[in-house]
Amino acid sequence: MPKEFKLSNKEVIASALNNLQTKQKDKFSANEIAKSYRANISSALKKGYSFKEITDIFNANECNITAKELELAFNKLRRNYKSNSINKKPVLPETTA
Repeated sequence: MPKEFKLSNKEVIASALNNLQTKQKDKFSANEIAKSYRANISSALKKGYSFKEITDIFNANECNITAKELELAFNKLRRNYKSNSINKKPVLPETTA
């Protein structure tokens, strides 16, 4: 038999749950970081900076990511973007006959 729980204040519980504020996310995956900073990372790379130099900036701001982690995530994002751009067929305007 499953364990049972007493719920004497259903309305209070529902109200408290409904009034909860959204928590700020403070941990992100390498993929999320690469996606959020894609343009910035791309710009830094075009300026001649390495992934190591770029991750030094992240790490100086309490984001402990390695150059390899960021590079893998960034290149995965770039590959996905390129394959989506190539595979998309142009949308032709409708013709009226």
